[in-house]
Amino acid sequence: MKNEYSKEIDIRRIGVNNSHYSLTADEEQCRALAARFDIVRLNYLKAEVDIRLTARDEYTVEGTFSASVRQICGVTLEEFDNVLSGDFMELFTTAPVKKKDAELLTDEEIPTPIEGGVIDIGEVVAETLALNIPVFPRKPDAVFIYESGKDKDENPFSVLKKLKK
Repeated sequence: MKNEYSKEIDIRRIGVNNSHYSLTADEEQCRALAARFDIVRLNYLKAEVDIRLTARDEYTVEGTFSASVRQICGVTLEEFDNVLSGDFMELFTTAPVKKKDAELLTDEEIPTPIEGGVIDIGEVVAETLALNIPVFPRKPDAVFIYESGKDKDENPFSVLKKLKK
């Protein structure tokens, strides 16, 4: 299944040396990814990705990404642009992953099964972006000021006190 930012690589084309790919999302892909990740807008998404054969049936996908997302500040409720960047690494395999072996590994060490002989490096980048988007975004200059009630004796039942008098 192709996603919004699909770049499928046939593993038969990956040789002994690294295969390098430069990815840039177009406007339509940015709109689709923004909708998928529930953000106001994805201004741009770029990635540099390397794939290498690390064992007879195992491939390593690693690279870096940079993106700019428009989000709504959780403090001021104003829109702002947030620049994100990072790196990623994911293992893929054509061999079946045994449950017994997977129990001994961390999530990062468990290889992703390769389906149909292709690795979708666009989806790897999209998932990495999703993991790096702040859940509670805050503008750099946003300050939250807590204002307590004017009267310390004021509470939801203070109205009832007034009725008693």
